[in-house]
Amino acid sequence: MRRIIGLALFLVLALQASAFAQGVKVGIVNLKMVIEKSDPGLDIQKNLQSKFDKMKGDIERQKTEIERLRDEVQKQSVAMTPEAKQDKELSFKRKVRDYQDTVMAYQRKMKAEEEQATAPVFELLSTVVKEYAKKNGFTVLVDVAGPLNNVIYYDEAADVTNDVMTELNKAWKKK
Repeated sequence: MRRIIGLALFLVLALQASAFAQGVKVGIVNLKMVIEKSDPGLDIQKNLQSKFDKMKGDIERQKTEIERLRDEVQKQSVAMTPEAKQDKELSFKRKVRDYQDTVMAYQRKMKAEEEQATAPVFELLSTVVKEYAKKNGFTVLVDVAGPLNNVIYYDEAADVTNDVMTELNKAWKKK
C-alpha cells in the first residue's frame, strides 16, 4: 500500500513539475464561499429563509402541542381509567408520529426548494468560472471547498475566489 501511495505521489510531483515547466497556471477558488457570499447566493438565502420560517413555525406549534399533550397525560394518568389512559397515550403517539412525518416532509421540501433555487446560480457560476479562467490564462482552477478537496497547500496568491465572486455578481446583475 505504501508503495502505491509513494508511486502516486511521485507521479503527481513529476507531472506537476513538467506541467509548470510548460507554463501551466493553476488557481484556487472556494466555490462554497462564492455561493454563500455573492449577490445571487445572498438573494437565494433570503428567499429561502422566508419560506423556511413558515415551516419552522408549523413545526414549533406541533412540538408545543405534543409537549402539552405529554404533560396532560402525565398529570391525569393517576385519575384516568386504563382505557382512557390508553386512548390518551395512543393520541400522544399519533401526534408524535405526525410531528416526525411533518419534520421529514419539510426537510425534503426544503432540500428540493434549495436545489431548485440554486440550480440557475450554479449554471451561471460554471459559465463565469470558465470564462474567468480563459480570460486570465488559467490552465486549472481547483475548488478547495469541494467534496474531493485534496489540496494540501496553496499559496494565497493563487486564490481567485474574490475575483470569481466579483464576476458572478456582475453576471447576476446583467441577468
